[in-house]
Formats: sequence, C-alpha cells, structure tokens
Amino acid sequence: MIIGGLSAIFSAIFGYILAQNEEVTGQTLDLHQLGGIATAVLSSLTLFFLWLILKKGQSTKKSLYRWSLFAASLGVVFSGHFGGSLTHGD
Repeated sequence: MIIGGLSAIFSAIFGYILAQNEEVTGQTLDLHQLGGIATAVLSSLTLFFLWLILKKGQSTKKSLYRWSLFAASLGVVFSGHFGGSLTHGD
C-alpha cells in the first residue's frame, strides 16, 4: 500500500513534467492529468486512513479506508484508460 501510494504521487509529478515538455495537448491529456492528480490525492488519503487504523488503533476508520481504496482504484482505471489513449490513440 505504501509503495502504491508513493508511486501514485511520483507518477503525477513526473507526468506533469512530461506534459510540459511534450507536444501532446487536448482533452484526453487534461482528463488523464486530472485523473492522475485525483488518484495521487486519493492514494494519500488511503495511506492516512491506514496509518490511523494501524498506528492509532482507530478501527472505526476501516470503512473510510475501504471507500478511499476503492475510489483510488477507480482513479487508476480512469487515468490508465486515458493514458492508453494518449499512447496508442483512440
């Protein structure tokens, strides 16, 4: 979980840098970028809830953890779809 969360953050940062240097523009890039940022934020939120559960013993946060994990997974699907469209075309 920790590796996945950190990877999402680094991917969003490097993706932003790459978008500034490439000639790709348009709605597909915008949606991919938005999805990547949302996934990084949701992954960070998921890590925070996991930390609360494991380190602080707040087992009442399990539902929030599961929902944020589900939302982050949807973010990966969303971003991956548009990233594939950028790489391979529509």
